Amino acid sequence: MYIDEYGRRQHFNVKILNFQQSGIVQMSYWDFNGIHATQIKEEKDIDLHRFMEEKIFKISVKLVRSTI
Repeated sequence: MYIDEYGRRQHFNVKILNFQQSGIVQMSYWDFNGIHATQIKEEKDIDLHRFMEEKIFKISVKLVRSTI
């Protein structure tokens, strides 16, 4: 992840997972362009935006010096 000079997150990709008894399903991913659905056909009934609006996310960033 890169934080630009305006404090915006750039170059990141967060997987949004749904934990079910049958296993973990990736429902979508979030990158600097927004949320992108990756749902399979059986899960299209789930309204992703409503699902996301009902949640509170705490996102923290730790800045460290890169090493090569």
